[in-house]
Amino acid sequence: MNGDLLDAAQIIQCCWRKYLKRRHQKSKLKAQQALHHEVANHVLAKVICGVIEQHWLQHLSREGARLVRQQIIADRHAAVSRVQVAWRRGRLRVAARMHRAQAWRREHQAAQVIQLAWGSFQRHLEESKRILSFRRFEQLMKTEELQKRQMKLKCKVEMRAANCIQRGFFVRLCSGSESSAAQCSRVASEAAALCANAHLRCVEDLPAKQSKRNATTRISRHLIQGGNEGCVPHSKRLPKFPIPEANVCCNKNPKRGASMVN
Repeated sequence: MNGDLLDAAQIIQCCWRKYLKRRHQKSKLKAQQALHHEVANHVLAKVICGVIEQHWLQHLSREGARLVRQQIIADRHAAVSRVQVAWRRGRLRVAARMHRAQAWRREHQAAQVIQLAWGSFQRHLEESKRILSFRRFEQLMKTEELQKRQMKLKCKVEMRAANCIQRGFFVRLCSGSESSAAQCSRVASEAAALCANAHLRCVEDLPAKQSKRNATTRISRHLIQGGNEGCVPHSKRLPKFPIPEANVCCNKNPKRGASMVN
């Protein structure tokens, strides 16, 4: 049994080797045939290309002169067109350069005009500011002068009122009773001392004017309302308005009322 199997295997191996050999020879033959066919095709292609080249050379020999002439004409046309384009571009560059130069000149002139206008505007503005400040200064000086005159006029009026009060004190001191005379002399001396002190303190301390003004107003109202109005003549009676103490300091002779009482 084993011998039969070995014989069968050997037979199969021999058959398989023969088959592979035949197949290898067949594939080798096919490769050689393909190579020969490819070589033949290559040779045929070379022959065909040679024929085509011969025909093309014949065609070129017939059409060569015409093609050369056409190429020369085309080259000339291309050169002329390039020259024309370059000339036009040069003209455009020159025109653009001239336009930029003109625009620059216009802008430069406009800048100069603007600078001149701005400088003149600044000068006019400074001049108007100086004139306005000078006018304000003049108006301020006029206002201060007017205030000084008003203060001087008030000073005169109030000094007259103070003199009238002191004369009324003097009349009441001379004609009244002893108690009223003592009271009048005391109030008159206080008023005279207040007037003298106001003149001195007005120069030293200006913020104290309001307190002195209120004190003088209270004293004058007390004297006008509390005393006997019959002692003062009708022509020398005081008007019904407060007398500020601060303006009494403008009197050039503040000791006049005190001398009258003393």
